[in-house]
Amino acid sequence: QAIERGRVAGVFALQLHGLEHYWPASLMASTDPSVRAWLTDETPGTTEQLPPHLQSRWVDASVLPSKPLAPPVVEASVKEEAGLYQHLFGEPPRVAVPPTFVWTEDVERAWATAGVEFVVTPGLRSACRNAMGVPDCDSGPLYNNQPGLGVTYLVRDDYFEPERGHRAERGLMALAHKWAQRRACLLETHRSNFIGDGRSAAGNMAEIDRLYALALEHCADLRFASTEELGRALREGNPAWIEKRFTAQLEAWLARARDLSGYWRAARLTGLAWLMNLVVVMLKMDAR
Repeated sequence: QAIERGRVAGVFALQLHGLEHYWPASLMASTDPSVRAWLTDETPGTTEQLPPHLQSRWVDASVLPSKPLAPPVVEASVKEEAGLYQHLFGEPPRVAVPPTFVWTEDVERAWATAGVEFVVTPGLRSACRNAMGVPDCDSGPLYNNQPGLGVTYLVRDDYFEPERGHRAERGLMALAHKWAQRRACLLETHRSNFIGDGRSAAGNMAEIDRLYALALEHCADLRFASTEELGRALREGNPAWIEKRFTAQLEAWLARARDLSGYWRAARLTGLAWLMNLVVVMLKMDAR
């Protein structure tokens, strides 16, 4: 009911994260005492208390390196959670966010069959957990509007986690960085910021409010959109979302090039970076 109220109010957008934030058989097979305690505690614990590698849903991390799940098992599990999503919200899931950003091609195909159109990524796909339990078996880089296996990828690679000391100014810098590149800024934050200790949760919520206030103050034309709205605008090439001014396009291209460390280092050494910046300055002067 709370989710529905938020959706009707236009402040909450639905995304499929997963029926569970783990693969159940992996927990049951674990010999880790902390996991056994988590499973048998009378009070349900939060999944954040589990070892990080066991918080991945779409691999069997009961042993490391992890093992892939059988395709029929993946298909059945995706069908189950998509069916529950449909039952709860009256529509199929359109956006999927893989737990811990670990998922496989089989999962992606199953999502597409279930109605998912957009998959949120950190700019790559990790298909396993390595011997250290860290996400691995990477493929990419992935970019916004890149077609996947029946889905379209979106990139969410900026983070705002007040519980880790992130302040509003950090989020504002991420927004400015993406704006310079004429890209949307997708900030990732986790529920752990807002549950648990009441004082900390309230402080973290206040920090997000402060970020909103600063962003609106510094960016008069700031607009908010759901992930699905952004995905459709990119996929359809909606002209209302596209920067058409050549000088601004060139500035955005330069800003993106600066993130390519090897290329930008070579451009600086050869003087190409200086020349490109000079061209932008001259174009701006002509425009005046």
